Amino acid sequence: MSETREDIPAYVELTVPGLDHDRNLQLIVCKQERFSRSTVAAGRGLNPGYAHEDRNSLSLVDDPDVARISGTIEAHITVRLAAILETLQEPLFRVGRTSASCVCFRNGSYFRRHVDVLKRRAGKRRLTWVYYLNSEPKRFSGGDLLLGSPGTDRAVLEPAHGKFVVFSSAIAHEVTTVSLDPDDFGDARFSITGFISDQPTRAARLTFALKRLRTRIRRRLRRGVARRSRGG
Repeated sequence: MSETREDIPAYVELTVPGLDHDRNLQLIVCKQERFSRSTVAAGRGLNPGYAHEDRNSLSLVDDPDVARISGTIEAHITVRLAAILETLQEPLFRVGRTSASCVCFRNGSYFRRHVDVLKRRAGKRRLTWVYYLNSEPKRFSGGDLLLGSPGTDRAVLEPAHGKFVVFSSAIAHEVTTVSLDPDDFGDARFSITGFISDQPTRAARLTFALKRLRTRIRRRLRRGVARRSRGG
């Protein structure tokens, strides 16, 4: 009997050696003043209509401690890449660009259903990973990661301190609303989330460059038409 998509695991849970979960949480909590409202990729990014109302969270980007932690994680994923892709039934690829940030979900925070594949880069996001950090005992409820589209048998991942999961960037997912009272920053739902893109071929880079060129030409033409209309 052939394997169906429903038989394939939605995610892989791994143990990454060398991570001190308690210390990493403390490092993150001490940076409260450096967190800012999370941004979203709109318009030409993830999918049309992806608006600020789809996400309510705080993010810490370009941080050396996050970079150090994510570097350890990315190295582990790279070593186990073939096994991870085999489990998820995804094709092999050469690792290209990587990125990561820390996200904080306080009381009322959420992230509506979306996918992580961006259309603005030649390299395509292939894997998304999430490393969870939170105080123990956990003082918030909600914040579950739902993998899959509504109406399907979605995987439900409850955040747990030190849990680490990997899944395809193309799978639809969302984070349910967090409830935390009192809304103390140190008791929030934290995660370091990263993306691993493939290394684009020369043909893919050329196709992407031509697409960008056509987009720029169309914009200039539209601006030209608008200027002539105002002048005339």
